[in-house]
Parts: sequence; C-alpha cells; structure tokens
Amino acid sequence: MNTTPLLNPEDTSNGRDERPLILIVEDDIALQEVLIDELEVEFRLEIARNGREGLDKALQLKPDLIISDIMMPLLDGVSLCRQLKKDESTAFIPLILLTARAAVESQIEGLGAGADDYVSKPFVMDLLEARIRNLIRSRKDLKDRYEPETLKIDLAKDASPADQRFVQHLLDVIAENHSQSGFDAEALANAMNMSVRTLQRRVKTGTKTSPAMLIREFRMNRAANLLTYSANTVTEIGFMVGFNDASHFSRLFKEHFNTNPTEYRSTRRK
Repeated sequence: MNTTPLLNPEDTSNGRDERPLILIVEDDIALQEVLIDELEVEFRLEIARNGREGLDKALQLKPDLIISDIMMPLLDGVSLCRQLKKDESTAFIPLILLTARAAVESQIEGLGAGADDYVSKPFVMDLLEARIRNLIRSRKDLKDRYEPETLKIDLAKDASPADQRFVQHLLDVIAENHSQSGFDAEALANAMNMSVRTLQRRVKTGTKTSPAMLIREFRMNRAANLLTYSANTVTEIGFMVGFNDASHFSRLFKEHFNTNPTEYRSTRRK
C-alpha cells in the first residue's frame, strides 16, 4: 500500500487540519495538477494514480469525498465505485465519477454502480467545486440527522471500572466478528477466552443483559446504518451483518425497529 503523506497539511489552532479530505483517483498527471491547484486551499487532498491504489487509500483513509476517473489501469472507476459501495466502511463516502465519455449509457453504468454524481470532461471547475461542496454538506447533514446511534450499553449502576473495561472489550470483539453467520454467544465466549457460563455472568453483572442480546443489537444497529448510507440491497446487508437467511434478517429487524428494512431505508432517505 502506498504511504505517500497527505498533500498540503495545515496546522490549525488545535493542531489538526479540519478541512474535508478528498481522495482524487486519476492517472492523468496534468488533470491531477489542475485539481490540486483548484482544490488545495479549501480541502485536504490525497492522490491515487490508479483504481487499485485508490481502493487501498479509500479503505485506509476514509476520505470525506472521492473523485475518480472512469478509464484507469488496474481497476476502472466503475469497478472501484462498486467495490467501495459494497464495503460497509466506505459505502457512505460520496463519489464523483469523471469521464470523457458523454454517452447516456456510460452515465447510467456509473450511477448504477452507486456513484453519487457524474461529471463529463471537459468540465467547468466552478461546477465541480459546487457539486463537491453540496455532496459533502448533504452527507454531513444526513449523518447528523439520521445516523443511527452506535450501540450504547447501559452499564449496571454498581458496575466497577473493571466491568466497564470488560464491556468495552466485549463490544470490540463483537464489532470484529458480527459479520460471521455462526458468531453467537458460544463463539463470543471462545473469542473472550472464557466459558459461556462465565461470559453470561460477567455480561449480566456489567449490563443486566445477555451476550446473545448484545450481538443481536449490534447487528441491528449496523444494518440500520448500512440501510441509511450504503447502496447494498437488503439481502446483501443481511449477509454483511451475519444473516444467511434474508427473511430471518427482515423479521428480526422489524422486531427491533417496528418496521421492515425496505420501509426503514425509504423513511431515512426522504
């Protein structure tokens, strides 16, 4: 993986550059330079020279927005878009495709892969910048308004600091393994290097709930997040959170949120 440092880092009052980070995936050096010149004042920028490098950097950096050419070596822009939109860690990132092909079919292909916008070359830079700002702002507004809260555990009133550390470690293990269909209370106990009975006792002491319920709640919250931000189908999302049976996933989701996954997605995206 290329470890080129971020372009034009700035110091801010808190020691961090708070400008949005844009990943530019483009093999044309001249166009790279144009985009850098126009965008570097308002945004932090990272460059990838082909689709494969772009995929690696997107997964590593989680930028606020991605601009990608379509015609590139190793991995084209449409394939890059499709892979990013199917990964829960990058599905929410807005992506603009650039192409010299103006055919409607080409645009449909890119949008069908989950691209958020499509700009034909040559393009007007002011228009591209406006689209960048709108996508970053709208995605932030959407997250602020609709992002399901991460799983919050109500610790028992008498939970000790050791109990709190245990619960945090427990959630980390669930987060790492929740996509495995066979990950249940027994598998969680094995991952925590303890017996099921001991795990149940520790979880009840710290949270007044059960390991199985913690796993289910984590999966449901993750699914809700994916339904809101990703382009994956309901069935795909079910698989991503550990359900091989789509109808079972939908039934449990409805029990948890009082609405089925399709209705939940429709409501969140209005």
